[in-house]
Amino acid sequence: MAMSLSGLMITFLFICKNGLLVLPTSIVRCDATESTIFLTQKNGLRIEVTPLSSTYMSPTILLLAWKPAQPSSSSQLANMKALFTPASLTTFTVNNVSSQEDFRRLRVLLKFRKSNATK
Repeated sequence: MAMSLSGLMITFLFICKNGLLVLPTSIVRCDATESTIFLTQKNGLRIEVTPLSSTYMSPTILLLAWKPAQPSSSSQLANMKALFTPASLTTFTVNNVSSQEDFRRLRVLLKFRKSNATK
């Protein structure tokens, strides 16, 4: 019962954050260069992120697993939260980006970064 309830809560939060963009921490913009990736939240906060190797890419969808490049605070509460939520996940599809070219460029940058990390 507890597992079902926690799964339902996680699914609801994921839909609110990524599907409906209701939460203030929902990602509304992604800017990428060869060296950095910046995500902008609905509340206006711009975060420099580091993509993780668990990022999933396909021709139509990109599930970007990321961590902030610099932790915002070193408090014990922030460290405890990072322990239980090791990565954030942002969903990009061909339909919710500004252009097909931007989506392709982001996929290429992530693919190139992954191949450099393995060398």
